[in-house]
Amino acid sequence: MADLIALETNREARRKVRHWNDDNPENRREWNEVDSTEIKAFIGLCLYAGLHKSNHEVVSLLWSENEGRPMFTATMPRNRFTSILKFLRFDNRATRQERQADDKLAPFRDLWSLFQVQLPKLYIPGPDLCVDEQLVAFRGRCGFRQYIPSKPAKYGIKIWWCCDSQTCYPLNGEVYLRRQPGQQREIGQGARVVKQLVAPWRRSGRNITADNFFTSIPLAEDLLKDGSTYVGTIRSNKPHIPDAMRANSTRLVNSSLFGFNDQATLVSYVPKEKQAVLALSTMHHDDQVDGDAQKPEIILYYNSTKSGVDNLDHLAKMYTSRRKVNRWPVALFGNVVDVGAVAAFIIWMGNFPQWKISEGKRRRRLFLSELANQLVMPHIRRRALTPTLQAPIRNAMKMVGVDLPPPVQQAQALTSAGKRRRCHLCPRGIDKKVRLACDRCKQPVCPSHSVQQVLCDNCF
Repeated sequence: MADLIALETNREARRKVRHWNDDNPENRREWNEVDSTEIKAFIGLCLYAGLHKSNHEVVSLLWSENEGRPMFTATMPRNRFTSILKFLRFDNRATRQERQADDKLAPFRDLWSLFQVQLPKLYIPGPDLCVDEQLVAFRGRCGFRQYIPSKPAKYGIKIWWCCDSQTCYPLNGEVYLRRQPGQQREIGQGARVVKQLVAPWRRSGRNITADNFFTSIPLAEDLLKDGSTYVGTIRSNKPHIPDAMRANSTRLVNSSLFGFNDQATLVSYVPKEKQAVLALSTMHHDDQVDGDAQKPEIILYYNSTKSGVDNLDHLAKMYTSRRKVNRWPVALFGNVVDVGAVAAFIIWMGNFPQWKISEGKRRRRLFLSELANQLVMPHIRRRALTPTLQAPIRNAMKMVGVDLPPPVQQAQALTSAGKRRRCHLCPRGIDKKVRLACDRCKQPVCPSHSVQQVLCDNCF
């Protein structure tokens, strides 16, 4: 994915810089190509900011010498970070309009597809799967933005997820795009979403749990034909719901009514006066109740397996890397990073359950810190080879544990270039000509942008 992001970001940056140079020939700009290593470092900084609840903090404070953190200063300049964020793209702009005629998610489709392909490869789910929705907070312009007043964010982009009920590992997802261009109004959307999301695990004997938006008797019967059971709440206005099971004032609190056929069980439970909770199950075939509230076993099982997507959303928001942006593809990209970090933690703990067990609930925070560190370190070590780093950057690198070349090697890095050439670090308007060149990159450099050291013969 990093290669795709680097390719499209460079393409967009070159286009913007070319237009700027055409309009401002006296003040031309250049774009230094970004590669996959730098993109990973950018993602690592976003994770690091989210880890410290600084994802909405002003960028200048993140790089501040007094209030910032050395990880940001050591990784890349502040202007480089803002430039990457500005030019961040995930598709080819030249062909976008043609693709958007059939797909509203065209600006983000390639990255989303790559992400979806990787998720099920790395994890084998347990016996229970959960299907539910996530709302990615976003208030900018977007043709498929949703308003859900029951959600904390209220406005955003809706994603349907299929997760493992026990660990909340994300297995499959679909971005809700409303009606695609040329598409007719969809009937039975909830059933279609469940079948599509759980398709890779049908005929595996697993149970599917979903809420009343998705649940219908035909859906439960279709899944049962493929060997998958279904448990979910169901709306009282659905067909085949007897009037006796709907809410009324004559039913006693904590009472239950059961309905059975050869394949499914329907239960109506009264938690309060004039209320009724209806649940459908193809897994249970008895009228068992439990506890002081006399709740049916179907509802207890539903409550224990319904929270996979909600837990995933909670974990993704707890240390979110999403920055405040006005472009919905970047908002979705931030959510992909957060969900991917949750998935990585679940896989890691599955392989190493005793890892830092004494830290308890802090283990996920420590994992995210190590993940961000692993993403930025290759770029920091590559940057440390630059012999003209300023003192604050060198100090920041030392604080994050990067070994810098000794001063003797930096003193030997400056050699004579012969013919006088313009310093590649000075502004073009200054036009400073020098004979020195960096021994590593062979670029001409002036004394003000180089490091020199005087040593006696014994010390040398």
